[in-house]
Amino acid sequence: MSSGSSGRIMVKVELAIKKRLYGPLRLDGTTLKEWFRDRVETYATFQQGVAQEAADALPQPSRSRRRPER
Repeated sequence: MSSGSSGRIMVKVELAIKKRLYGPLRLDGTTLKEWFRDRVETYATFQQGVAQEAADALPQPSRSRRRPER
């Protein structure tokens, strides 16, 4: 999949999927752009949380090393 520098995202889907998506969006009074932006925010926030949980689960180096007494 190519990723250009514009703000456009193009996805080709079957007509049946398109109809299944646009019908409920119309009933909700929202656009595909608004729906997509909301889903991206939700997904990105979730993934950041997963990444943070994974980082938190890693063993942490001990910071209580004592200096040798002289």
